[in-house]
Amino acid sequence: MLHNRRKRQEALAREEAEGKTFWTDKFETPARIKLWHAFTEACPSLYDRAASARAMICRDEGLFKLTERNLGEAEDFLQYVMTCADEMVPTCIEAMLSSLYEEAQRYAFYYSNAGTFADRVRVILREHRISFDLIERRMVEFSSQEMHEAVVGPTLRLLAGRRGFEGVERAYQEALEEISHGKPADAITDAGTALQEMLTALDCEGNALGPLTKSARKRDCSRRTTVRWRRPSRS
Repeated sequence: MLHNRRKRQEALAREEAEGKTFWTDKFETPARIKLWHAFTEACPSLYDRAASARAMICRDEGLFKLTERNLGEAEDFLQYVMTCADEMVPTCIEAMLSSLYEEAQRYAFYYSNAGTFADRVRVILREHRISFDLIERRMVEFSSQEMHEAVVGPTLRLLAGRRGFEGVERAYQEALEEISHGKPADAITDAGTALQEMLTALDCEGNALGPLTKSARKRDCSRRTTVRWRRPSRS
C-alpha cells in the first residue's frame, strides 16, 4: 500500500471513530478501475477470460452485447464494467470470478489466481466502504456492517456447499435478496422457509414450521435428560 492510499485509509478511520459512516451501495470510478486491475492481473489470458465473463452476463440478461459500441468482446466487457449501473457491478464481479474458476477447472494451478482475485475484491469493497461482501463466489449486500460480520457472513460460510443443507442455503440467500430489494415481508417468509428446511435437515418431525419447532424442542429436552442420566455417580 503506497503513501497516498495509506493516508486515505487513515483519514477514513479517524472520521469513522468520530461517528461518521461512509458505507454506500455505489461503485465509484476508482473502485471499478481497481476491480479491473485485479481481474487483469489474475487472468492467464485476459481476452479469453473477459470474453467468457461477458458471455455469462449476455446469457443471463438476454443480450447480444453489453454496450452500444462496436467493440471486441474484451473491450465490450471493460466498457460495461466502467459504465454499467451500480446494481450490475456485483454481477460483473461474479462473472469475472466465475470465468477464473472456469479456467481453473482446465488447469488446476490457476485456482490460486481465482482466490487472489477474490481476496483483492474484498479489500476493494472494504476500503471503498461498499456495502457488499464476496462470500463463496457470490456478492452479498448488507445494510449493517455489524450485523453482517456477526450474523450474515458466518451463516453463509457455515451453509456453503454442505450436503443436505442446500435448501437452507437457497432460502436464506433468497431472504437476503428480498431485504436488499426492500421487501421485508417476503424476506420474513423466506427466512421461515430457511428455518423449516434446517429443522427438516436435522431430522425433526413435521410438515410445517409449528410441528417441526415442537419436535426440535422435544429432542432438545430429551437430549438434556440423557445428558443428566449419563453423569457419573459418585464413588
